[in-house]
Amino acid sequence: LVGRFRIGRAEQFQMVPLGLDLARLAAIDANDRATARRALELADNALVVTTVGRLTAVKNHRLLLEAAEIVARRVTRAMFVIAGDGELRPDLERQAAALGIANRVRFLGWRGDLPVIYAASDIVAISSHNEGTPVALIEAMAAAVPGVSTAVGGVPDLVRDGVTGVLAPAGRADALAAAMERRLTDDAGRLEMGRRARKSVVE
Repeated sequence: LVGRFRIGRAEQFQMVPLGLDLARLAAIDANDRATARRALELADNALVVTTVGRLTAVKNHRLLLEAAEIVARRVTRAMFVIAGDGELRPDLERQAAALGIANRVRFLGWRGDLPVIYAASDIVAISSHNEGTPVALIEAMAAAVPGVSTAVGGVPDLVRDGVTGVLAPAGRADALAAAMERRLTDDAGRLEMGRRARKSVVE
């Protein structure tokens, strides 16, 4: 505002970050993970990719399902959990069936138990065309779950690529799939990235 639009003076502005109570998410541990897996009827050894949000066009879940199909062929333990609902759910369910991955994708609908969802997850994927401040990604990071996201909107402000998460170019199912696969097949690296993500977002 000061530099580009020449509105006011720098000392007249104060940045107020988004305020979220992350305490419950930041307390999630291995015991919560096991309990969450049982609650969602997910195998202990499944590699779970989760997305949380409205099933609307801007979230581009079609891209996520295209990437999921690629990952499912290569990572036999991969499962995909979609938490949220919206007008596109029937279309997305049909797409999952057409791609042959209906048995690997769980549509959970609206959920009020997001700590359970994040506790059960190995990575959280965001496939959006655009994002403002990605709250689901903030929540996931607080839960020590690294994000794999399209590099859109406010996401690069939150995620340090390769450090606290992974960024992929928008609209590229192959790139999103490759990023998810790398995280899913590197247990030690994924856990360390999750720890760094939690530290970063809580601070």
